[in-house]
Amino acid sequence: MNALKTSRDIRLVPPGPILERDPLEIRCQLPAGCVPAGTAAELWLDDRELLCSATVQPGAPFTALNAWLPKAGKAGAHTLSLKAGTQHVKVSFTTMHERACQLDGGFIMLGPPDGRAATDGFRDILKAWTEDDWRIYIRRMHDDLCMDCIIINAAVQLANMDSLRLCAHYPSKLYPKSNIAADDPIEAILSEADALGMHVFLGVGNNYGGHAALSAWREDAHVLKELYARYGCHSSLYGWYAARECNMMHLHENYLPGLELLREAADQVAPCLPLMISPYILCPEGQQLEKHIRPEDPVWQAPFQIFMPQDMIGLRWQSAPVPVRMSREMHRTAYAVCRFNQKHLWANCEAFDFLPDRELLVPRYHGGGFDGEEGYLQQLRAVEPYAEKRMTFMLSGFFTPPDTPGLPGGAAAVSQYEHYLNYLNRSKEA
Repeated sequence: MNALKTSRDIRLVPPGPILERDPLEIRCQLPAGCVPAGTAAELWLDDRELLCSATVQPGAPFTALNAWLPKAGKAGAHTLSLKAGTQHVKVSFTTMHERACQLDGGFIMLGPPDGRAATDGFRDILKAWTEDDWRIYIRRMHDDLCMDCIIINAAVQLANMDSLRLCAHYPSKLYPKSNIAADDPIEAILSEADALGMHVFLGVGNNYGGHAALSAWREDAHVLKELYARYGCHSSLYGWYAARECNMMHLHENYLPGLELLREAADQVAPCLPLMISPYILCPEGQQLEKHIRPEDPVWQAPFQIFMPQDMIGLRWQSAPVPVRMSREMHRTAYAVCRFNQKHLWANCEAFDFLPDRELLVPRYHGGGFDGEEGYLQQLRAVEPYAEKRMTFMLSGFFTPPDTPGLPGGAAAVSQYEHYLNYLNRSKEA
């Protein structure tokens, strides 16, 4: 009999830390063979409140139980119990009244495409990293910077910006191996994250392919299934990231059907794992965001669970940086829409700038850099009232410990890491 496992069959969204005011989603799956067909399955909160129930159907690969709590509830320790026949598993979580304003995690790139000029400051260095280099980096992000969540930007990526040839950053049967040094950095990252109790999203889809045909999305679905077959045994595999970027103001015609294909593939292998999107919104200052983020828009009916918009602070809009107040307004608007549509709002606080004289990504420097009138701390504080989690694009290349091999991002990335580390230490002392 296929026994229930909390590490495989239950996901809390957000995974924690959880504020009292956060909506809490509990996603559970009962694999076929775990209990006989016809068995009643129940999900209980603190052994007092029945959240939902379902009957195990014959022939179904999974029976899903999902519960949505508009608020996580009173601060303190809580227990979720999933009961089905002789199977009974529990998971504990703690809710908090408030917590420090800090990053919960961020993106990493295993190997940007050759010819992507914006990544010249770190691409070749990251491609040269070994599995051990990635393990050490993930541990430093956890131990030094208190990160508990990692998003691997893309498992399959363009080999070169001048072609449409795809390559895989892991041993794949679907695509040839990329030219990174590490044979399987995903395995190394997940294994390290297992040991540290971290949560990892695997990016599916080429992030430069926002206008892809549905056939490309179908290939993404095959990649998702292959990734789960290889890495589904890891407790740190938390969810999926739909890496194909989109503009919320002008959705490509294949974007929503593509998300349907990804969710369908995810449901076939592990329905409890959430799906995240991170679109951008090119809305010039002065325009009303309410016209572009509306609760009745079709995008909110798409089968993703986490909405994590790019805050665009790294973008130079008509040669000027995007002000922090636009991020605050965007998240304020999205907060109400996400609550209405039972989606989770996370923040993607960009930790880079584009240099004004060329398309090169560098660590944050305008507006005071880390802590100034328009600094990085101001970005984090702007989204604090609205976002369940604060993530960043990105960690690798922009937050670099001084003893990191090759120093991706150079001295500026070391400086940004040290500024943030000092901020965390000051926060602990306060």
